[in-house]
Formats: sequence, structure tokens, C-alpha cells
Amino acid sequence: EGNEASWEEVDMFIGGLRQEYLSFVQQPIIVLSPTRVPPHLRHRYEHQSCAFVSGKVLDSMTLRMAGIDVAEAVITLRGGTWEGFDAAHIVMEDYEVITL
Repeated sequence: EGNEASWEEVDMFIGGLRQEYLSFVQQPIIVLSPTRVPPHLRHRYEHQSCAFVSGKVLDSMTLRMAGIDVAEAVITLRGGTWEGFDAAHIVMEDYEVITL
């Protein structure tokens, strides 16, 4: 369910933060997505202080349920691929990102 390329991006991001040499700084991670997490990712990270929440990513109640009001950092991932985009489009891709 959902865009497989997006979940690969999430997997790489969490995997980078969960490298053994970073084990002393493992902050909890909550992934909020409009689609359900693939089971293999849930199982891979379930014992590594990671939680996955499905819901409307722009809904204030969902954001509060995910802990945005107490989060130390919020990261947004674009998802998808850059195939077929020119450099000008890639540079401006995040112009609609909202920083809270």
C-alpha cells in the first residue's frame, strides 16, 4: 500500500539514524504517513524506538497524536523519484514545505 519509492526513502533515512556507531544518540522516531507502513519496515524497526502512525498528515489532531507538540525535530521527506525532472524543478521542489 502506498508509494514503494517513498517507503524506501523512509527506510534509508531511519537506517542511517540507527547505525550501530550512533547507538548512544538514538532519539525516538515517529513516522506519520497517509498510508500504512509496509509490514517488513514495521518489523525491522519495531525494537529501535520507531513508531509508525497512519493518518492525515495535515490534520492538527493527527499531528498532535504523533507528538509534534513535543518533538525536538520534524523532518519531511518528499517521496517519489526525480526521474524526468530538470534541475530548475528539483531546486524549487520544496517551495511548499511548511516548517513548524
